[in-house]
Amino acid sequence: MAAVAHYDDPQFSYVSYWHGRDYEHSSEVMALSKLLSDTHVSAAADIGGGYGRLSEWLQTKADTVTLVEPSQKQLDIAA
Repeated sequence: MAAVAHYDDPQFSYVSYWHGRDYEHSSEVMALSKLLSDTHVSAAADIGGGYGRLSEWLQTKADTVTLVEPSQKQLDIAA
C-alpha cells in the first residue's frame, strides 16, 4: 500500500496540491458565501486553515481573521 502524502511531509507541496483545483476551491467559497451571506463579524478564525487559502475570502466577512494551524510548514507558507 502506498503511503498517503501528508501536508507536513517535506516532499509534499500542499500549495501545488491546490493547483488545477479551482472547481473545489470555488465550491468551498460558494458554500461559505451562501452560509454566511448576511454575516459580518468583528473576528473570525480559520481553524486548520493550512496556508490560509480561505483566509483572504474570510476577510470579506470579518474585520480580523486569525489563521489557526498546527503545522509550522503551513504557517511559514502563509506568512
